[in-house]
Amino acid sequence: MGRKFLLRTCLALTALLAAAFDEPQEKLYKPIPQDFFRAPSAERLAEIRREEAARPKPGRNPDGTTLTYTRSNQNGTRSERIYVHVISATELHVAKMVERCTDAAYVTAVFDRATKEATRLVGGRLKRDGTQDPQAFLDFDPKTRKLSIRLGDPKAAPNETLAAPPAPWRMYDFDFAEFALFGAGEAPGTTTRKFTDFSFGLVMAWPDGSSPLVRKLGRARAELIVHSKQPIFAVSGEPFGSGGGGVIKFDPNRGHVVEADLSLPNHPGYEDFHLALDAFNEKDGKQVWRDALAAHWKDCPA
Repeated sequence: MGRKFLLRTCLALTALLAAAFDEPQEKLYKPIPQDFFRAPSAERLAEIRREEAARPKPGRNPDGTTLTYTRSNQNGTRSERIYVHVISATELHVAKMVERCTDAAYVTAVFDRATKEATRLVGGRLKRDGTQDPQAFLDFDPKTRKLSIRLGDPKAAPNETLAAPPAPWRMYDFDFAEFALFGAGEAPGTTTRKFTDFSFGLVMAWPDGSSPLVRKLGRARAELIVHSKQPIFAVSGEPFGSGGGGVIKFDPNRGHVVEADLSLPNHPGYEDFHLALDAFNEKDGKQVWRDALAAHWKDCPA
């Protein structure tokens, strides 16, 4: 009964349109495929379920997730592979590699889950056994909102101190890894994230031999300009100067960065900033992380 009614309705509407536009019905009417009302096959249903299971669910990236990025200039030069590994709800490890058998960065970060701000970052180098050689220590005091930087000895007097930018503060040369834990937008329950304009403070380490090493950049604004399968924000503000800034695209479910193009470089020797997500590994993320660290120094000369 329902199918016949739908077919009659379609034919009636087609006739009205043909009369209105003085076109023959055969030019406007296309027969409905015979399998239009047929239920999907068991194989297709299984495929749909697999696709749905593989799609990231709303919420934070779970422990063990590894996100693989490429950071470069916007013209593709000076590319660097970046691995962001989620240790827990309050800890990230990040490895940055340019070429096998060469110096690679290994940075760890611990966060306050309530404020979504880092309380300690430890910068170092990737050792041949896959562990970190810690070299620089940045601590944040939420009561005074002061950042303290120590080089070499984490218990020594600070080499530098500075006031943190507006909350939540982010480390620009950490390549937006914070969004792997605290994604853009809100994720109430299991529904799709709700994206609205937001702001964040930026600081940046600039190791070019000048002083200070860590610099306060100020508040950045992110304004939603496209709300689609991958929301896009226009980024501007004090760190980028007048007319500077760019765009950041986020994952709609987890809120981590999918792609970013900004006018301000975040490392010496770069002209600007481009970041692109190459791979997202949730179930096998721990193995991806271990393999990446091990492969960097494998069979390299002493």
